[in-house]
Amino acid sequence: MTPEEPVGKKYSQAHRIEREGKSILKRLATLESMFLVVVDPAGKHLDSAGFARLLERQCYDSARTLTFVVGGPDGVAPIVKDQADMLLGLSRMTLPHDMARLLLVEQLYRGFTIIRGLPYDR
Repeated sequence: MTPEEPVGKKYSQAHRIEREGKSILKRLATLESMFLVVVDPAGKHLDSAGFARLLERQCYDSARTLTFVVGGPDGVAPIVKDQADMLLGLSRMTLPHDMARLLLVEQLYRGFTIIRGLPYDR
């Protein structure tokens, strides 16, 4: 996880987004082969079964590492979105970025329970 850029009057929102984007890309450069999913409000919205199919396809049928990016409070930099294989929308509502991370973890758990045929998703 990349630390968030400090919020304050010293840096503009655009500057924070750019710095955070460069930091994210630097960390992603260490991954050789990945399927990059960036969480973004404008991304594709999936139901739980669709998300489970994405997980199954990328985790079990693909040689690429499934990687998720959730940006900070100002969103994800365009330079990161441009590298994404997929933009994923978690909700049409505005979510605090910390809540988006939590929701993503819960959906990952739910998706893997669907794949394994466990009853959690009901």
